[in-house]
Amino acid sequence: MASIQGGKVAEIRPLPNEAQLSAVRDIIVADVNQDGHLDIILAGNLHNVETRTPRLDAGNGLVMLGNGQGNYDPLPTAESGLYVPGDVRKLAWLRSSSGHILLVTNNNGPLQLFRLAVTQ
Repeated sequence: MASIQGGKVAEIRPLPNEAQLSAVRDIIVADVNQDGHLDIILAGNLHNVETRTPRLDAGNGLVMLGNGQGNYDPLPTAESGLYVPGDVRKLAWLRSSSGHILLVTNNNGPLQLFRLAVTQ
């Protein structure tokens, strides 16, 4: 399926199963491993739900490396270093003199900082 917007064609592709375990509250698209291809960082969960619906808390954050062809390979937590099982609300990708830092804000929880050491 293709979509045309602004003279560009986009193809819709499903993300890997690991990206569909829980509610996704924020997504960052950046070149995490500095290979020239855009990667995806996502996080979420939803703890405050109505009383008859169990909370959506199966997500721990996810880094998916792009191959430049529109495909994304999910990294295990042990490889990405990203573990955010809370009620994540917002992600920010910050540049510092020592590299990039991922800032994670959680609903009713602590602010988290991660330096992702992804080299694939």
